[in-house]
Parts: sequence; C-alpha cells; structure tokens
Amino acid sequence: MNAHIAIIDDDPLILELCQDFLESQDYTHTLINDSMEAFEIIKGNVPDLVITDIEMPNKSGLELLEEIKAEFPNLPVLVLSGRGTIQTAVQAIQLGADDYVSKPFHPQQFLLRIKTVLHKQELTVENEDLKKQLEVHKAGKSIIGNSRLMQKVFNVIERAAPTDANVLICGESGTGKEMVARELHNLSKRSKNPFIPVDCVAIPTHLIESELFGHEKGSFTGAIDRKIGLFETAKNGSIFLDEITELDIDLQSKLLRVLQERKFRRVGGNDYIDLNARIISATNRDPEQAVQENTFRLDLFYRLNVIPVDL
Repeated sequence: MNAHIAIIDDDPLILELCQDFLESQDYTHTLINDSMEAFEIIKGNVPDLVITDIEMPNKSGLELLEEIKAEFPNLPVLVLSGRGTIQTAVQAIQLGADDYVSKPFHPQQFLLRIKTVLHKQELTVENEDLKKQLEVHKAGKSIIGNSRLMQKVFNVIERAAPTDANVLICGESGTGKEMVARELHNLSKRSKNPFIPVDCVAIPTHLIESELFGHEKGSFTGAIDRKIGLFETAKNGSIFLDEITELDIDLQSKLLRVLQERKFRRVGGNDYIDLNARIISATNRDPEQAVQENTFRLDLFYRLNVIPVDL
C-alpha cells in the first residue's frame, strides 16, 4: 500500500502543488487548509506522514507539531519553512519534527525528503518489531504466530502467566496444548522450578493415583519403597495434566478434593502434604460435552477452568 500523507497549509497554491507531486507518486493524501481543524482531522484518520507549514494563522505549525507528537509520538512530521524561518525549522526539529523543506522547493527535493522520512519510519517500525521479538525470546517464549487468533492466545498467556490461577487448555490433538502450558510456566514466577507434564491417558488407571500423589512403602502389593508423586515433584513449579477429561471418575473426585484443600496424602500415608504446584490442564475433547455425558465432573471442570485457553 502507498503511504497516506496529510498536508496542512493555509496557502491553496502550495496545497495544489503538493497534491500534484503526491499524485504523481500514487500517494494517498488529505489536504487541510485550516490549522485549527487539522489535529481533529488527523485524529480521525491517522496518516503515515504529516506535512505542515510552520507559518499559519490561528495556530502555528509548531503548536500543531506539539499536539501531534503528544498524541502520536511515532507519527513522522515534515515541516515546510519559508524564507527567513530556518531558525524556526530547527526549533521544529528540536520539538520532534523528522525533517524540513524550505520554500520554494524543487519537486524532486520535496519527494526525496518524503521518501527519506517514510523509509526512516519503516526502519523504526522494523527495529521496534525486532526489539519486541528479542524481548519475547529473552522471556522464554517459543510460540510463533501473527494471526489474530494467535495474538488472542498470546494475550491470554501474558495475562495468565503471572498468576497462580488454574488454566484449562482446549484444542484438537496437534494444536500445541503442551507448548502453551510450557509457555505459561516459563513466563511465570515459577519458571525456575519444575514443569511436570502428565499424560493422563498413558498411565494405567490402577497406577495413576500413585503416580500423581505418590505412595508409602507397603501401601499395596509391589510398593517396596516410598514413592514421591508428581504433585510433590512439581513443588513450587507447575504440573500439566494432559487429557484431563480421560481421568477415571473416582480419581476426578480425589483430584477435586486436592484442589479444594490444596493438600494431599500419598497412597497409604497419613500425613498431609501441601500442594505448592500450579495446575494447568488440557483436553482434546469439548469439556462441557464430557460433563453432559457424565464422564467429567462439573465441579472439577469449574475448578480447572478458571482461565480458559482455546486453540
């Protein structure tokens, strides 16, 4: 797209001349002959570049420049200065103008200054984008995406990460649920502590309670030693319960109690252990449909779905 340029000057001949120059380069343009109305017009349709005369009645170009920079600090402004106003043009540069052109000006000189300012603005925008990407990498972000939907996901992650609220990530297989969970952990205050992923489908039903909560020696056949569970291993970190809707309904009840009381016991144990891990869950099913089918507890769904993330 060609740049949109707003030109402000009380001299109709200058406006006409600028219009001819800009049309020759296919620039979109807005002509403004009243400096008092200029700022409101610019606010209503922010251009890529503002060109303003300095010497104008009612409101000078310097006053207008200050208004524009206060509201739109990154909007480039090119000032036009008549003979004898070079000092004023220098003052405009000090106030934030990007360049100035002295009247009368040659068409090629005028167009060159416009292209230079626009190119400088492009480089500035690219530089800011690179800085943001660098900050993202420094923060540990690993997910890449520019679409509107992915930006929405990023916004949720950035808001949710600093909190300890439970997060439920929903999405089909392959949409990156574990990546989002790791991102939530990496951007949180728990990032230096363990991130423990648990595939609730991969662990046999008769073993999953022991895997999650641990067990004491002799608590069942084959329990020859005390086992530290994954909730305990995730202390001060995060535990990621993938495919949470596939948990056995009885274990869902035990998990609900753990979330309510923020403590648990190892299988066969008597002592309570404080739950100091953040809970992040995920499912490739529609959890509300699972609730309707009575395979997923409604109260557990509400406990886990404090902050929803849809992929």
